[in-house]
Amino acid sequence: MSDRISIEGYRGLPGDLQRADQAPEGYRDQFPRGRWQWLMRNRDRNGLNAALIEIGPRTILVSKEAFQKWLVSHLG
Repeated sequence: MSDRISIEGYRGLPGDLQRADQAPEGYRDQFPRGRWQWLMRNRDRNGLNAALIEIGPRTILVSKEAFQKWLVSHLG
């Protein structure tokens, strides 16, 4: 049996997902609450939506792995 989880097409490790009400753990110093909220509001334009999973009208999860990939793609 795999230790991966599956949520509507997402396949990753359980520890990879967390609520998206703040930046992923390990990135909160670089993305304080105000900056993170701005990124979330503009996620359709900045591509951050690729790192997010909406599981309800008010519940959004962020994949730390996908966020890292998004961040690297925006550094260059």
